[in-house]
Amino acid sequence: MAVNERLKRAVDEIKLRDKLTQKTLAETLGISSVYLSQVINGHEAFSDKLSKLFSKYFKVFIPSDDAILENTESELVEKHGDEENLTMSDIVKTIHNLSEAAVMSAEASNRNSKSIEKMIEILSERKTSHSKSIITQM
Repeated sequence: MAVNERLKRAVDEIKLRDKLTQKTLAETLGISSVYLSQVINGHEAFSDKLSKLFSKYFKVFIPSDDAILENTESELVEKHGDEENLTMSDIVKTIHNLSEAAVMSAEASNRNSKSIEKMIEILSERKTSHSKSIITQM
């Protein structure tokens, strides 16, 4: 559960610049302040959709978790031409960025799996309860 530092910094800057509370900022984006807090704190993934909302309403680009994963390799090739020109620093930074994004994606995936399992459990319980009520009505 790593804090999304780039999003946290951007939100702090927007709040200061536009004199907004986090709740007002979230409402402008059309999301709840709870959800925004979950994304900032790494409990939910920072999606492309949310990234686009920040661009639309606050004129800032904050790369989503997926965008970082997708662009890292192509940026390195553009910057250096090929593997032979990569510095140790570039490699370490890339590994760090990929690791951070992978951890955040894995945590979100794990939370989603747990949520799905819970919803299936609830559905199963309701189905059983509903079946019992039908039987007792007969």
